[in-house]
Amino acid sequence: MKSEYKLNSALSCIKLESRRPSTKVKERVFQKGDLILTVRRSMVMTHKIKCKFQPKWEGPFMVETVHSNGAYRLANPNGDALMMLISGNFLEKYYP
Repeated sequence: MKSEYKLNSALSCIKLESRRPSTKVKERVFQKGDLILTVRRSMVMTHKIKCKFQPKWEGPFMVETVHSNGAYRLANPNGDALMMLISGNFLEKYYP
């Protein structure tokens, strides 16, 4: 790891580290047919529910199509396609 030092106005040394990609962020990649859960968002809901014990995830849904920009089209277990594309950031793998 390459480090640099810079002298500030108070004449103390400050270590500047080179930027590295974060190792805590997992890239989520799903394939067609995977079972997943979606985050329940207040933007999507028709009215706000003020109960704090509501589940944060809803589903399971099945991945119908995968787009190159990281968006997914989902389908209900009945096979009905959902209207909107959903970003992979709002999805989580479902383990039955």
